[in-house]
Amino acid sequence: MAQPAANRVKPIKGSGIDPEIIARVHATADGYQRILVCRDSTHTHEHVFAELGADAPLATPGSDCVVFDTIIVKAKIDRQAR
Repeated sequence: MAQPAANRVKPIKGSGIDPEIIARVHATADGYQRILVCRDSTHTHEHVFAELGADAPLATPGSDCVVFDTIIVKAKIDRQAR
């Protein structure tokens, strides 16, 4: 079964704090009113914080940013609670 959003997902591999990657992300988002940025990169506080700073200009009303680092922490807590 085809995924309806598959043609709208644009994976970009690389460090989210690399200026070239940041430029590619911003260029890809240009012209869209709402975007979804999914981050799954280096899992340190400093790195994720820097990525969020790079993504901040993309955070228009109706846009979302998912940071998978937080999902990992929640999953670990949920497993420990069992």
